[in-house]
Amino acid sequence: MGLEQVLHMNGGEEDFSYANNSSTQGLIEGSKLESFNVPLYSPRAEEVRHIIEREGSFNIHQLQTFNIRWFQISDMKNHEGLELDSSKYSEVGGKIVAGRKRAVAEPLVARHFGKAIMDDMFQRFSIKATHYLEMEPRAAYPSILFSLIKK
Repeated sequence: MGLEQVLHMNGGEEDFSYANNSSTQGLIEGSKLESFNVPLYSPRAEEVRHIIEREGSFNIHQLQTFNIRWFQISDMKNHEGLELDSSKYSEVGGKIVAGRKRAVAEPLVARHFGKAIMDDMFQRFSIKATHYLEMEPRAAYPSILFSLIKK
């Protein structure tokens, strides 16, 4: 029996650019924006399959794509565990999405652009996410799940 490992990767296609919007509004220097680079690549499932097969150390046990919602209705509980008003779905969702993005991105973004703009930047992102959720209440990002067995 071979070793099996399950890996999960974002296959994202998001294009919210809060840094670019902040630059055009004069909140950050254009030169800082131009020098900011996060080399992030989100492969398609067929690219992942091709690379694994070409490398040759593993057999693909399972490879599937699916969408993961930005947030679930079950996320809409206050700190006491009580359900929130469903009319606030987009607003609460925007705040949840922005908070999750901030948790991941803030250390990198703050180091480059400075901590002083973080609250404003992520508040703006929260508003953009809220507006997007008003148009696309079932917003999701593509994901790839695969299971490999060592040859």
